[in-house]
Amino acid sequence: MPGYAENTLAGFTAALAAGADVLESDVHVARDGVPVLFHDDTLERLIGDPRRIADVDSTELGELDLGSGQGVPTLSAVLHALPQAHWNFDMKSKDAPAASARVITECGAQDRVLLASFSGRNRRAVQRLVPQVATSASAGQFLLILISAKLGLRALVARLVSRVSALQIPERALGIDTTTPRFMALMHSCGVRVDYWVINDETTMRRLLQRGADGLVTDNVAAASRIVDVANAGS
Repeated sequence: MPGYAENTLAGFTAALAAGADVLESDVHVARDGVPVLFHDDTLERLIGDPRRIADVDSTELGELDLGSGQGVPTLSAVLHALPQAHWNFDMKSKDAPAASARVITECGAQDRVLLASFSGRNRRAVQRLVPQVATSASAGQFLLILISAKLGLRALVARLVSRVSALQIPERALGIDTTTPRFMALMHSCGVRVDYWVINDETTMRRLLQRGADGLVTDNVAAASRIVDVANAGS
């Protein structure tokens, strides 16, 4: 959210107030084994601190000032602070699946999270640890799905997506347009939702929704919420 430090409780709260129906963040594991929400491997970009997230305890991370007095929140803290919110968590580190699965289970949040990862290993770990939680395709899995769809291999596509609930993808990959109504219809026929990232342009938002996109990952929450409401009213 503009005006708020990224991946902070204040930013998440503001996004909900602006109309977001799902919150997105990234999970790393602090030195003490606690899963925390932060995008980068290190603190360098946000506060000029070269330390890795994995080398700092969660308590100290929470006491840092990323902006407006907001520190790095733990996964447990945000699940408790926003008990009605739905979440999309990207498993960034190799130990994130196990640490996240433990916290999600303890919080009883299995029905309001979707766990994602570019890593196929992390995705498989999530499915093994919390099989009742929705997942999205890993990067390698998505590329296989995309190529198979391009070649018209419908049965193979159906098999490849059989254990995921969503694709969260860019508008193009391998030089292939992923936003065609044909591709979206194929995914929907397989029971898979299609979300696009990161979509901040309003014209692009409208185009994707018209073509059948299920969700938009965006920093421009207020605009996306307004456009989605208009689209829903006209459907």
